[in-house]
Amino acid sequence: MALPFLTFAQEVELGDTELQAVEQENVVEEQQHYIYNVVIFAGSMNNEDFDVEIDDGKDIKKLKGKDGKKIKFKTPAAALMYFISEGWELHLKGEASNPNDLKMTYWVIRKPCTKAEFDKAVKEGIK
Repeated sequence: MALPFLTFAQEVELGDTELQAVEQENVVEEQQHYIYNVVIFAGSMNNEDFDVEIDDGKDIKKLKGKDGKKIKFKTPAAALMYFISEGWELHLKGEASNPNDLKMTYWVIRKPCTKAEFDKAVKEGIK
């Protein structure tokens, strides 16, 4: 009578192992992908009416609205709220300077996307 019980226990154990393998595959398939942009603030962010450049992986250009006009911000908070309202999230921020002491602040922003959109963005950014 003990033999069928042991056989059943082995099948359950094997089933658990297979279940773990399937769960690991699902984690890989469900990996979140993001489109990244770099927002560049040249000079000081303490001045009003500053504009920004956007690196979208294809080009670096001045940020423009849907009407084609450059967007200027009164404060860094206004810029951040603008990007959040467009579906972006702040991923990280940093500062850099060049040999001429020109200071630059940058933000890396990201937005969730599909794997297909991510793959397309990668291809578009490579020469």
